Amino acid sequence: MESGDRFMSSIRIKRSYPDGQMPRACPACHETAWKKEISASSPDLQPSAPQRLVECSRCRLVYLPALAPTDDLYSTEYYGQRAGLSLWIFEPFNRFWTRRKARRLLTLGSGVTWLDYGCGRGDLLEALSSQGADVYGIETQPDCAELLSARWKGKVGRRLQDLELRPGKLEGIAFYHVLEHLETPQDILIQLHPLSRPDAMLFITVPNWDAWERSWFGDRWFHLDVPRHLQHFTPANLSHMLERTGWAPSKIHFKINAYNVFGLFQSLLNLGPGPRNYFYRRLKRGESFHARDQWAGLLWTLLAALPAAAGALVVTPLLAWLGRTGTFEVVATKAAAHPASPTHA
Repeated sequence: MESGDRFMSSIRIKRSYPDGQMPRACPACHETAWKKEISASSPDLQPSAPQRLVECSRCRLVYLPALAPTDDLYSTEYYGQRAGLSLWIFEPFNRFWTRRKARRLLTLGSGVTWLDYGCGRGDLLEALSSQGADVYGIETQPDCAELLSARWKGKVGRRLQDLELRPGKLEGIAFYHVLEHLETPQDILIQLHPLSRPDAMLFITVPNWDAWERSWFGDRWFHLDVPRHLQHFTPANLSHMLERTGWAPSKIHFKINAYNVFGLFQSLLNLGPGPRNYFYRRLKRGESFHARDQWAGLLWTLLAALPAAAGALVVTPLLAWLGRTGTFEVVATKAAAHPASPTHA
């Protein structure tokens, strides 16, 4: 157990063998050697076999060396059910929050041509479009991609090659909690380089492996979410990957925002009985549970929600000041230098 890490009984860390080699190279620097192995369980997949993560020996990126099939990981409900509690509570807040995100993106630079990589149901596309932006989107979930491609013909697809994009077209690119889901994030950033204008803006939000919550809550940490999250970045290794792929980080933010307040709130609730992420899964996805899990999750949430919310609201500003929030944001601009080839990263 590493010093400073608490509640780690469910995340077991052991040193690798000196010649340990992984089936999947580090997706940030393509190093094949690793120095730690971490075991964590999924919060919502049943049965939940332990998921194996490793820490890159070069850049310290933590990632899954073997990828799970994605068919059961993403469904249309994963992005929100739009029924029941979700319709009345989550959806109004989501519309408000998404409009704020769109306004903020459009104030980052002078451009109005934006790509939302991992656009889900298309909420941010709609918000950007309503404010005058020319929008493009990538979404790999088949049902969502089909609906969105019918709405925006030639502008939404499952791969960059599906889009009608000429070189130098994009003025802004957004990865809202998407980069951690991608099998080859470095390669995608390189592919985006020639499609962007010289002054293009890149906006990324990801979970923070350096977060205080990760150290204290182990695999009860809300933002861990294996095996959906294929890798976990720190500000240092994400900045390094951006520099190697032709992007120059200009700002790193640790915000007092909904992602960080709610993430800490749900992590605190995860210390109690009932299914992990119960509140989030009921509120956003409308998931149903077996009677015993349902009652355990409901009673614990009713008992602990107010203290957990108060704790999250009080502690998050301190974590933001320390740079230890559950997520962080990076704003980058396109660099003049040509990005490194993925095979030589």
